[in-house]
Amino acid sequence: ERRRNPKGLPLSPGPKGYPIIDNLLDFPVYKPWEQHDKLSKTYGDMVYIKVFGQSFLVLGSVERANDLLKKRLSNYSDRVYMTTLNSELCLLAWNFSAMAYGPRWRHHRRAFLKKFKESMRWRQAAPPGAPHKSLKTGEYNGHYIPKGTIVLANSWTMLHDPEIYEDPFTYNPDRFLREDGTTDPSVHHPKVAFFGVGRRICPGRYFAEDSLSIIVSNVLAAFDIRPCVDKDGKEIPIKPEMMH
Repeated sequence: ERRRNPKGLPLSPGPKGYPIIDNLLDFPVYKPWEQHDKLSKTYGDMVYIKVFGQSFLVLGSVERANDLLKKRLSNYSDRVYMTTLNSELCLLAWNFSAMAYGPRWRHHRRAFLKKFKESMRWRQAAPPGAPHKSLKTGEYNGHYIPKGTIVLANSWTMLHDPEIYEDPFTYNPDRFLREDGTTDPSVHHPKVAFFGVGRRICPGRYFAEDSLSIIVSNVLAAFDIRPCVDKDGKEIPIKPEMMH
């Protein structure tokens, strides 16, 4: 290990592990991105954890994700082999619909897009993102990154950063607009992290965004979406959740 890290650089900060299992308890099966978000708030936007000897680096800011996965993409663009995804066991069915633009669509386009962007930011389809893996040892920001480290760009933390998105856990599409109704460029578009970062960013991101826009706009045009009511006729509050 000393030969791989001749400068003796420290690993990124992180929680202390246990014998054998290391930081297994910091990697829950259910919603791991929320636990990683807590770690980022405690240890910073680069958190090092290890599970059964496997190194993990959790990135909690757009800056760190861009620096490693874009600017150093030759080393951090490998993929992690996962049996359920990298084999014939996993089958994906795609559904696509099309709709022509019209006067009403153009009139409501701005209102639709701000809600669409806020939905992307507020609840991501895959918060932890697809893991990257380092091909060789690395050095970044004064920290040593071992070869084979799995790098997780936690988009949940990036898209709920209160420094960028005021009151981030509140659904507020207006955050993307100025008072005059024009787009506010100072607020990051969710695409900075929603589809991944770097060379291995989702190749179908443009198709996915356009398809989802068409599907959602069709649903909104055809249905009234309202809360259910209880036996007394009072609306039942909607609890936003994700299903995976």
